[in-house]
Amino acid sequence: MRTYVALLYSIILGEGRRVVMSDLKAMAEGIGLKNVRTLVATGNLVFESEKISVATLETRLEVAFEKAFGRHVDIIVRSAEDWLRLATSNPFPADSVEAGDQVAVRVMRKP
Repeated sequence: MRTYVALLYSIILGEGRRVVMSDLKAMAEGIGLKNVRTLVATGNLVFESEKISVATLETRLEVAFEKAFGRHVDIIVRSAEDWLRLATSNPFPADSVEAGDQVAVRVMRKP
């Protein structure tokens, strides 16, 4: 098993509609992902899966999300190892300590 992180982009569903994290977790479990957890109410997931391509995981999650919540949302998946590599490659370590709310990372599907 390998650990992955999934980021949901553009998660706004419209007036009076929202994604409940327990429903999001159940959706991910419903497609066979293991040890699924959500990060507070961010719409981000951490889960385990057999080692398969990131593109396959993204597609499975996007299809399941649209089925469960009635709207397409882009979902970006990266392995835990990729996240750790990204964090240790921070080009602004001093700024991150001094003003952490001013340093951000934008993860995209393609470079």
